[in-house]
Amino acid sequence: MIKVVILMLLFFSWSARAVEVQLYPLGSESRYQQNQDQDLVFRNARTLAFGVQEGPWSLLIERSEYNEAYGNSVLRTEHRLVSYLMTGRWTLFDFSKAHHPRLQLMPSLGVGMHQDEVTTSLLDTGTKDVSAWESLASAGLVLKMKVAQMGAELEGRVSQGRLLDPMVAYGLVLRVGIVF
Repeated sequence: MIKVVILMLLFFSWSARAVEVQLYPLGSESRYQQNQDQDLVFRNARTLAFGVQEGPWSLLIERSEYNEAYGNSVLRTEHRLVSYLMTGRWTLFDFSKAHHPRLQLMPSLGVGMHQDEVTTSLLDTGTKDVSAWESLASAGLVLKMKVAQMGAELEGRVSQGRLLDPMVAYGLVLRVGIVF
């Protein structure tokens, strides 16, 4: 992960323009997926993202983690889904070039991987099943706002991966953080 961040910074540092560094420690992703009863519901995951932007081009690395537990004291199931996604984005419209707040509309394409972990416990006996890392792809549209050193993003996203149920999941991502 550190190597990827260093490569991103080197890639964007060749230009005379200023590189904008983005750190979004507060984030939430809501995906429309099936739950344990096969009903379609919004599942909420915590996200953490780091990115750089040079001119109209941006690269963002995001980690999201979803946890769910259900059952009772006799039979309990815990579900955890972790995903890493690297998205390339470009500024389609910059609504306020010279004014604050700065507002941008950015399409995004991403690739990454995700892993599923399910732990089932019956009384004192438990089993843990961990899947292999599977590929993940996404496409979205980002609305980015920057006021001074604070940034916020709202992204509508379509994700596809073997571990998602259904395999194509629609979602919203909200990020809040520091941009410098």
